[in-house]
Amino acid sequence: MKKITCGSLIFLILSMLVACTNEKDDFARIHPNLVPSGDHRYSLHAVGKEITVDLLEDNNINNVGPVTNTSSYESLNEQYPKLELKKEPAFLTSLGLLFN
Repeated sequence: MKKITCGSLIFLILSMLVACTNEKDDFARIHPNLVPSGDHRYSLHAVGKEITVDLLEDNNINNVGPVTNTSSYESLNEQYPKLELKKEPAFLTSLGLLFN
């Protein structure tokens, strides 16, 4: 009985690990512009205000990449409907909505 319980528990834990890993991979495949690249820790998507790598570096922010810009929140809402942005400027990081 112990072997069955232990085996079931190990199978359950491994299944959960695989599910978590697949979810991350799907997000990266579906939204590659929102996932950090290389040795950067954050990605940044700016709406309504242009942010450049030079501007970030001038402010000693060196752990962001890629940086993408969109001119209006309406176009970003069309691309990512679940965001439901209401105004701009808005800034999204790889961790989610930073502020709006």
